[in-house]
Amino acid sequence: ATNTATASASAKASRRDDASAARTVTSLYASFSDHDEEEDDNLSGISNASERPEPPRLHTQDLPDSFAPLLSSSEMEFLFNQLTADLIHAVHLKGGVRLREGRHEIPLDRDQSRPQFIVVAPKGGCRITAAAGIGSDGFSSQQDLDVSQPVRSRSRPMVKHAGIVLDPPLQLQNVAPTLIHFPTLFEDNVVPTLRRRQILRFALDLLISLSSFIEKILWIIESKCQVHLSKIRVTPLYKGRRQTKSSTDGSSFSSPQWRLDLAFSGHVSLFGWIPIPFISVTLPTFIIPQPHALLEYLLTAQPLASAKLKRENVDEQKIMLALLDMVDRWNLEATAVATPPAVMVDLTLPGGLTLAFEMMHGRDATGVRHGGVSSPSKRSGGIPESISGDSLSTWGSHSVDVNMPQLSSTSRGKKRG
Repeated sequence: ATNTATASASAKASRRDDASAARTVTSLYASFSDHDEEEDDNLSGISNASERPEPPRLHTQDLPDSFAPLLSSSEMEFLFNQLTADLIHAVHLKGGVRLREGRHEIPLDRDQSRPQFIVVAPKGGCRITAAAGIGSDGFSSQQDLDVSQPVRSRSRPMVKHAGIVLDPPLQLQNVAPTLIHFPTLFEDNVVPTLRRRQILRFALDLLISLSSFIEKILWIIESKCQVHLSKIRVTPLYKGRRQTKSSTDGSSFSSPQWRLDLAFSGHVSLFGWIPIPFISVTLPTFIIPQPHALLEYLLTAQPLASAKLKRENVDEQKIMLALLDMVDRWNLEATAVATPPAVMVDLTLPGGLTLAFEMMHGRDATGVRHGGVSSPSKRSGGIPESISGDSLSTWGSHSVDVNMPQLSSTSRGKKRG
C-alpha cells in the first residue's frame, strides 16, 4: 500500500509539472483512484484550484496538438497535370433557373462606351429550363450512362443535344447594336480568306464604314418592335475532317470537326401588339459563331469552331457577375460517367521532410503509351470508337477494358443578397 501511494503521488506531481507542456505522450493512461481524490482534497488548501489547470486526460489514440499537416499548411498549390476531356465519357444535365424580374444588363464588350446587351424579365420573373447530353457518337442515352460499356467502344465525348426553354419569353433589348458589334469579340475564320480578294475586301471595308449608319437604322426599327426569345436549340453538325497539329511534337493528324448549330425561336412584337413568330432561326456564323461539339476542343481557351475568340475584348468576370446577379433561385441534376484520374499529394513537413502520396482509382484504358495496339473502327461521323491514350498515361502496362463508376448528384439552391 505504501508503494502504491508513493507511485500515485509521483505521477500526480509529474502531471502538475507537465500540465502546461504540449501533449506529446500517447502511450500513458492517466488513472485516478479514491486515494488520489483524497490527496487532491488535501492539496486544495495549499494551492488555488482556479490557478492550477486541470490535467488533461490522455488516451493512446490521441495525437499531438501540432500534428495537423494539411490544416496548418502555410502554402498550398493545386496542379492539374495532363487532365484531358476523354476522362469524361457521358454527362446528362437537367436544371432550372428563376430570373429576377426587372431590367438586367450583360456587359459582353469590355468597352463600356458601347451599348451592352439587355434582357427584361417580366413581372414574377422568368423560368428557364435547360437540358444537355454529352456522350459518344452513335450511342443512345441509355448506352451513354451504362457503366458496363467498355471504354474502347466509346468515341470521343461530344455534345449530342442541348436546349433552353424560357417561360414566359424573355424580352431582348439592344439586339441590333449587339449583333453589329458582336463580331468585334471574335475573328471569323472565313474573313481572312475573303480579304485576299480585292473586290470582297472593298465590300467588307464599305460595310465596316457604314456600320454606324446601319446601326442607327436598325435601332429605329427595333424601337417599333420588341424581340421575345422563348427557345434555343443546340444540335451538332459534322463538317468533315481537318488537319490538326499536335501540341506535343508538332506533328499533324486528321481529326473530325463537329460544330454546334444554334437555332432561336420566339416572336417579334410589332408596335407592341402584333406578334410575328420566328421558329428555329439560324444566324450566319460571321454574326454568331459556332462552338465546338467535341469536349477536347470545347473545354479550351478557344471554344469556337468557326472563329477565333478575342479574349482581350471580353471581360469574363463582369459577365459572370452580371449573370449571377440575375438569378433568384436555381436547381441542377447531373448524372455522369467518368474515369477518375490519378491524384498525387506532395507534403513537406517542418524540417524539410517531404512525403509523396499517389492514389489511383481507374486504369489506362487504351495502353497506347505502353505499347498497346489499337485499331479503332470509324463511325458515320468519322470519330474513332476508342478514346485517345492521353488518359492516365502513367498507369497500366497493358490494355484493359474497365467499368467506370457512375457519379450522380442533385443540387438545389436559392440566391440570397
